[in-house]
Order: sequence, then structure tokens, then C-alpha cells
Amino acid sequence: MNIQTFKQQFDPIFLHEMRRQVEAFSHLSEDPFLTKTSHHVLTLAASGGKRVRPYVATLGYAMLGGTVTDDVLRYVSGLECFHLFALVHDDIIDHGTERHGVPTLHRFAQEVLKQEVRFGDLEHIGCGHAILLGDLLHAAANRMLRHGVPGHSQKRLRAALEEYDVMVQEVMIGEMVDIDSAARASVDTGLIDIKMLLKTASYTFVRPLRIGAVLAGASKKVLSGCDAFGTAIGLAFQIQDDYLDLTQSAKHTGKAVLTDLRERQHTVFTQHVIKHGTEEQKQTLQGYLGKELTEADRPAVQALFEDSGAFVAGQTRMNVLFENALQALAGLKKQRVQTEELEGLVQFIRQRTH
Repeated sequence: MNIQTFKQQFDPIFLHEMRRQVEAFSHLSEDPFLTKTSHHVLTLAASGGKRVRPYVATLGYAMLGGTVTDDVLRYVSGLECFHLFALVHDDIIDHGTERHGVPTLHRFAQEVLKQEVRFGDLEHIGCGHAILLGDLLHAAANRMLRHGVPGHSQKRLRAALEEYDVMVQEVMIGEMVDIDSAARASVDTGLIDIKMLLKTASYTFVRPLRIGAVLAGASKKVLSGCDAFGTAIGLAFQIQDDYLDLTQSAKHTGKAVLTDLRERQHTVFTQHVIKHGTEEQKQTLQGYLGKELTEADRPAVQALFEDSGAFVAGQTRMNVLFENALQALAGLKKQRVQTEELEGLVQFIRQRTH
């Protein structure tokens, strides 16, 4: 099952679960404003998204012979619900305005408050509503995963929940490292790697893969292979994501223009300029960090990273990591693990343009 086929099967179940969860908390108040903002969560859930985390969890389950039923898809919906929570809070932290062409939750709440001519600091109040709705989504994700999958032992379900708990801690610490590093004039390469490991590799690949695998009864050797694969593909994915942010239009990526530079994100590409660029290139980079950039700035931005050798260095490391991921799958295959779908995922990610 490739990721497109997975989305076709997964989305109806996921969106049904999200409606059920939102209705469970929105009915507690009949206030029209709270109902409207709560239901904007459903608009965000349906607006797009790759569904990578539930897909990877499903592959982890299927690679050991697990049958992917509606109950399994309902279970991994909890991972996508958690991701929706993370995006809601991330958009507040990053001052995001749109996601896949849809207003972010805090911006939507702010606009509704303005339309209703409310009093007070409406931007702050809108952020407060979004934070609390995000917390409700986190609680909903916990409920969905605690519900488990019928026909599976409590031992396996507990093991899956333990993986989820670690995932939550890792991604939140990764986000804190991300926030902190953006406030620094410079960081060491090791901190960038830690951020990528916790916020992307572990969150998007290692833990979801392990969740599916332990649900199917994976051995320690298989889980070790999951770690090697997930780390390599996850780091490659993040480097690629940072590359696309610099090279692809906001319309194409569904994100704001040159988000990483605007938010002073330290990436392998900015790090290369800082470590290996000329003084002029370093000064040019500093002029971009923290600034509101437009598509008109993109050609000059791309020229900076091209001329400094940052693009070549980043792409070289990314390709090595993709090969490492395939080598990890070769090791898993020796453990009689069905790796074909994971190999397809590597190729899908390698070829993506947004």
C-alpha cells in the first residue's frame, strides 16, 4: 500500500474520528463562538497533510504480518490527531497565518473575535483559545490510543503506549530546542542534529514505526533496525524539508514564504554558510534572518546558498542518509521483515517536491 492509497482508506476513518472527538468537547458549551472555533479544527484536519506518521505506523504493523483493518486505522488516527495538536501550537509559536490555504486556528479565532467586535487584546485572546483547543486535541489523541485495538494483548498495547509516551516527550523537547536555538546568534552543528533527531526523525519515523512494530510483536533486533531506518530517513526528510523551504514557492509548499529564514531557524544550510561562507555571504545571511521576505527575494536567497556550496553539501548528506535508510532495510529483510513498502516510502520521499 503506497501513501496515496493509504490516505484514501485512512482519511474517511480519521475525519470521522475527529468529528466524534470534537463533538464530544464542543457540546459542553452551546456558545456559538466556541462551536465555530472548535469546528475549524475539522476544516484544518481535512485541508491536507501527508499522513506520514499513521502511514509509517501502519507499515510497521504490516511489515510483521499484521492485517491492516479499520480498527488499526482508527488506532493510528490518534497519531494524526496528536500531530494536529502539535501544528496548532506550532503555528502560534511560529506566528503562522495559513496552513494548506486555510487560516491557522489562532488566526481564525482572532478574526471571529474581531468580527464580533469583542473587547480586549483580541490577538492574545485568540491565541489563548487555540492553545486550549490544542490541549483538547492532545487529550483526544491520548483517548484514541488508550482505546487500543481489539484482539491485541494488553502487553503489546502497553508497549505501544510506552512508545507513544516517549514520542511525546521527544517532540516537545525537540520543539523547545528549536525555539531556543532560534533566539541564538549561532549554534553548533550538534544542536541542529539533536533538533532534527527529536523533532523530525524520532517523531515522524522512529516512534511511529516502533508503535506499529510492537503492536505486531516485534523482536529487539527488529526494533533496532527500525531505529536505524527511522533515524536515517528522518534526518534526510528534514534536510530535504529545509531545502524545499528555500527553493519552492509558498504556493507549492503550502507554507509561508521562506519560513525558516523569517523564523531565524538554524539548518544545515545556514550552518554551512556560517562555517564555510565568505564574510560577504555571512553578512548577507544575517540580513535575511528574522526578516519578512517575499517571493521576490527568493532568487537572491537561492543564489546565496548555491554560491556558498550549502546546497551541494546539504544534498550530499541527504543522499548518504537515504542510502543508509536503504541499508537498514536490507538488514531488516534478513530478519524476515517485509520491507517493500518501506523501500517505496524512501523513493516517495526522495522524489517529493513539497
